[in-house]
Amino acid sequence: MLNYLTVMPNIYFRCTARAILAAGVLLSALTGCSIQQTPLDKHGLTPMTPQNTPMTRASVPMRPIGSFLALDGKTQTLPYSPMPWEFGCLPCVNSASGDMVMLDTGMDVSAHVTLDIIRDGKYPVQLSRHPSVSYIPSLSLGGIAAERFLADVDDKEWQFSIFGLPIYGARAWTLGTQLLSHSKYLAFDNRNHCVTIGLEDFHGTNNLRWTWYDMYTYEHRPWVNLPVAGGKSMSFLADSAGGPHLILDREQWDDIAPHVQVARQMADQYPTWYGMQPVDVYVVRELSFGPLHLRNEAVWVRKGDDSGEEPSFGLGIFAGTVAVWDFHNHRFGVGA
Repeated sequence: MLNYLTVMPNIYFRCTARAILAAGVLLSALTGCSIQQTPLDKHGLTPMTPQNTPMTRASVPMRPIGSFLALDGKTQTLPYSPMPWEFGCLPCVNSASGDMVMLDTGMDVSAHVTLDIIRDGKYPVQLSRHPSVSYIPSLSLGGIAAERFLADVDDKEWQFSIFGLPIYGARAWTLGTQLLSHSKYLAFDNRNHCVTIGLEDFHGTNNLRWTWYDMYTYEHRPWVNLPVAGGKSMSFLADSAGGPHLILDREQWDDIAPHVQVARQMADQYPTWYGMQPVDVYVVRELSFGPLHLRNEAVWVRKGDDSGEEPSFGLGIFAGTVAVWDFHNHRFGVGA
């Protein structure tokens, strides 16, 4: 990203909410850099009506139908968008129209979308609800499409600025497990920086060694029990957009601390849907996690008010492997 800032400082780049936050936190220490939420223009929106949105008629006022997903097309492999992956290990792809789409199995709603996309695409929106919702007839990801679903609307976006000039803004879609689990599997190939959205049963390649764990759903999100630091089984939210590091709560860290050697400790913070979460960072010389044996791994331990956050892992800890959310067979797999 520093190369972009140097070569094209007057261009307004856009990326996902978590990517803008990750990049902003990384660079906010630089003189003149800032990151803040900015309200989006609500003019020119298309109101939601029974003529443009399927409505329930059993309640007054009528409400839009709940989300459901139809997948048209066939299994698709899509490349990661480079910047969110490089700066935050976030799995973002591009829609057919060019907007960025993050695949977030840790999100407990069907979808999020920023207000500017809703306005520009003339999608019907209901602002009287909180959060505001929009009806999306179709979102194409090349040869596969998500159809007829509701998306929560973000009426603010995170902006990263240098000397007051907005450089990055979080114009994007985010798809959660309620939609993504209508595929049979998601295979995140972190070696080749691409994701496969599968409509057939998953069959792993023979050149990788596969390890599988049971995956269960709680409040519309996938959870996995994995052995950590010599065999201690712990529950984790399997959050594809969880970022670069393992995130523990304090009790989990206290359980494994006697079994690991800490090289150094520091304070940090990471972005969430609820704002910035402070953490203690412990760089561990060696750490076993599931089938992996990691060296010099940074472990984030949440502190303070961590409401709304759970222990989780993202794709960063599985760099160099293929991580599979097999929704059809209720299992999570790692190919290494």
